[in-house]
Amino acid sequence: VIIKRRPDEIYRFWRDLTNLPRILSHVQRVEVIDGNRSHWVVTGPAGRTLEWDAEIINDVENRLIAWRSLPGAQ
Repeated sequence: VIIKRRPDEIYRFWRDLTNLPRILSHVQRVEVIDGNRSHWVVTGPAGRTLEWDAEIINDVENRLIAWRSLPGAQ
C-alpha cells in the first residue's frame, strides 16, 4: 500500500482515534476519554457489537502510535 502523504499528516490522522471508523469498516466509533484513553465500539463476529476501553502505550510523534485494550475488555 502506498499512501501519498507526509508522515506528519498520517500520524495526525491516526492519533485522532475518532478517524479510525473512516478506514476500518468494523469500527463503529472511538470515543476519546482523555489524552491516552479511549472507548471503542466495533462490529464483531456474527454482527455482534463489542465494546472496550483502550490506552495508548507508545506514542512517538510523526513515527508511531500503539494502543492496547484495558483489563476487562470483551
